[in-house]
Amino acid sequence: MRWRESTNWLEQQAAHQAAFHREALRQEALRHQHQQFFQHMHESESSSVEVQQIGERQDTRHAFEHDEEQRKKELQLRSERRNVRFLLIRHAESEANLLRKGQIGGRQNSVGLTEKGAEQAAILGKRLRNMQLDAVYSSVAERARTTARIACREMGIPEENIQESEAIVELSQGEWERKNRAEVYTPQVLARMNADNWEHAAPGVSCVDGAQGESQCDVESRMIGFLEEIISTAGPDTEAAEMQDVPVDARVASAAYHTVAVFTHGMAIKCCLRGLEQSSPAGTHKRMVDNTSITEVLYSTKDGGSGGWFIKRVNDVAHLDG
Repeated sequence: MRWRESTNWLEQQAAHQAAFHREALRQEALRHQHQQFFQHMHESESSSVEVQQIGERQDTRHAFEHDEEQRKKELQLRSERRNVRFLLIRHAESEANLLRKGQIGGRQNSVGLTEKGAEQAAILGKRLRNMQLDAVYSSVAERARTTARIACREMGIPEENIQESEAIVELSQGEWERKNRAEVYTPQVLARMNADNWEHAAPGVSCVDGAQGESQCDVESRMIGFLEEIISTAGPDTEAAEMQDVPVDARVASAAYHTVAVFTHGMAIKCCLRGLEQSSPAGTHKRMVDNTSITEVLYSTKDGGSGGWFIKRVNDVAHLDG
């Protein structure tokens, strides 16, 4: 009987040990699976970050190669141009700004101003009332042309003096216009956008106006092309005084400028500034350009580093602070 009890005890111990061993093997297998899973996740994330970083480097390189060509072009044409001061003005508050915060914007040229927007435009006009403007241009978008009309009325400038241009409309978001941001901007889409900020364009065409989706590069090119046409057609600067020994800031400030107001759009101004500053495209969307803000850029025909493009002020909304 004692032998049989001892045998049963040994069998039980062996069974316990076998069960313990099986559980240990199962836990080890689970740990191995977890390690493989997290290693795979880490490698995937590292690969995604690496791809994005490579894309950003390529994006920046393409932009800077373009910038180098633009610098050469500007130097070659400088003597044929004249000094111009541009006031790049974003339109006043529009219905799209107020009602479609969860939607992707874009051109939407038919959208008008809110009541507050009309008041902002009038305040802007009062601020600019004592400034001598040689020309006024407006985007063909209703919110921009209405802002220009109200502001010019306050300045005593006839409405017929406002020249309209399609070259300064907002960036087109193609088939994404008026779609829900959260649904369109998935992590995968944002990764592609961030990997190529400058040249990435929304797919398809807009359901609003049929415009093809544009990249920042597209908008930058047409905006700067518009400014270049004005500094060229304005005629060469006739200032005779040579100021080689005067500091750059003083030389730029002392020059006589042809002053032009341009009523346009937020992203259009941001893209334009990227090209004029020749900065990284990754930072373009981080600029603040508020409704009726004034962004002032100067083109100087002075020699060397005293000439070319200068950014004097950005997003000036002092008229709305009072």
